[in-house]
Amino acid sequence: MFRYGVNNFLFAADGNICKLVQVFSYFAHNMKLSKDRAAAVVSYLVSKGISQPCLTSDGVGQLCPVTTNADEEGRQKNRRVEIVLK
Repeated sequence: MFRYGVNNFLFAADGNICKLVQVFSYFAHNMKLSKDRAAAVVSYLVSKGISQPCLTSDGVGQLCPVTTNADEEGRQKNRRVEIVLK
């Protein structure tokens, strides 16, 4: 059982937790890039005269790829902004 102040982790479990932290950090970094990319497009459109209240932005990071991320060409295609008219 888990007790306060006692480390019961095995080295293998500790190594897996470190890998999990790296994955979450990578995911968070990509999500921030995605949101920043979308916000930059909104800023550009506003600078060209489109009314700010008509625009919203959101980033989806790696949640909605259009192709594989296994190679650079696929990753480039997944770095995109989609505009949705409502």
